[in-house]
Amino acid sequence: MHLCRQLTLAAVRAWIAEHGEGPSVRQISSVTGLSLGGIAHALPTAWSRTAL
Repeated sequence: MHLCRQLTLAAVRAWIAEHGEGPSVRQISSVTGLSLGGIAHALPTAWSRTAL
């Protein structure tokens, strides 16, 4: 698995653990520093608590 994807998924998992729900793409961008295009490349098309 690509390091960028691993770090992004780890950040999303941490967000879900803290907030109880998944973040928006803009929130992921803020946390990870990735562009919206980078996030689209790094994350599955439809993510959820079970997908992560």
